[in-house]
Amino acid sequence: MKKCLSMLSILVLAALLGMLLFDKTPTSASVSTCVETYFTKPLHHLCLLQSSTTPLENCRPSCRIDEALLKQKLAIGLPRWARTQIKEDLAHFKNIDPSEFKIILNKNGIAKGFIQLVLFRIENGKIDVILPEIPDHLPNRTVVLETAERQYLPIYDVLKYLAKKNYIKATNLIFSISDFTDLTTPTTQPIFTYAKDLDNPTEKNLILFPDWMNLCTVTATRKKIRNARELYPWKDKKDLLFWRGGKNDSTGFRQKLVNYSHEHPNIVDAEFVQSNQAKFVDPVDHLQYKYLISIDGNRCSWERLVWHLHSNSLVFKHQTNQVQWFFKGISPYKDYVPILNEDDIPIQIAWANTHPKEVQSIIKNANKFIEDNLALEDLCVYIIALLQEYQQKPISRQ
Repeated sequence: MKKCLSMLSILVLAALLGMLLFDKTPTSASVSTCVETYFTKPLHHLCLLQSSTTPLENCRPSCRIDEALLKQKLAIGLPRWARTQIKEDLAHFKNIDPSEFKIILNKNGIAKGFIQLVLFRIENGKIDVILPEIPDHLPNRTVVLETAERQYLPIYDVLKYLAKKNYIKATNLIFSISDFTDLTTPTTQPIFTYAKDLDNPTEKNLILFPDWMNLCTVTATRKKIRNARELYPWKDKKDLLFWRGGKNDSTGFRQKLVNYSHEHPNIVDAEFVQSNQAKFVDPVDHLQYKYLISIDGNRCSWERLVWHLHSNSLVFKHQTNQVQWFFKGISPYKDYVPILNEDDIPIQIAWANTHPKEVQSIIKNANKFIEDNLALEDLCVYIIALLQEYQQKPISRQ
């Protein structure tokens, strides 16, 4: 118990320091919220908390928001495809009942041993984060908490920035912070998510939201990819379809591509990075290849498709019904070349090899789409429009 109390003292100091780093105007309320964020049962749970492996500054997209550019883009407004996506997502809910949010959080908040749902409460320009109750028997509790922190801190940071600037008002939001949302039945209340499978009935009515990886990395990655386009001009690229990635493979197509690569190494170079078959390859170095392919992991390919489309390589995309918030803005043969199955691979590569003008047109269109729609400020404009529409929904209480 003495050890726990000693840890408690350290943690209170750590919480104060964390608030100073993350929220330059800490209050006693914000410190208690910080502690409550992690644990619903106070004393013995606090003994399990260790410092995060993710530096806070890496989770602060708001530090990179160009406010003048944000205002400029807000004045222009969203493109039609984005307005359509918001309208379709919110059409599933005639009204909102916040009294159900905590029930949903504790019923579905933990999945496969990890936190998948968090609740954000925004009021008076401030934001609280509520986590689901964590079972005492859950192993690797520190890892579970650190994983959740890495996934929700970027969203917290952006929401806090937008609330302070009065772009969004008081509201409650349930967020799925996992790669995919594991529900047994369709949700009766809005849940925001980074990607969803339209073929899965429990995911169809989830609300798409820009993912935390792009929020964190899009500004720096755009700069790296622009520079890489100069480093690897088209005429110097290797004449291969290239892919490196993980074994999260909800469609099975990643494995099929790797198998195809082993059989046809003259046209495809594809390997898993976790199996000692290949090392991680930096996004910049992907651009030394003419053809890149985007394949869904657990759900979609997150930030990968964004920098693929921003590159000067031709993007092939495995066609599925897994979608992210911006997918309505891109289309086959305009921004990328579709792949339906492994039989398509040699056919589409042959087409690309014999249609140089069309290939360059597709690459140009993809680049323009990313430049016009996928800057950090564009993500913020989408978030603002989405949450303002969300807040127009009537509130009902059972």
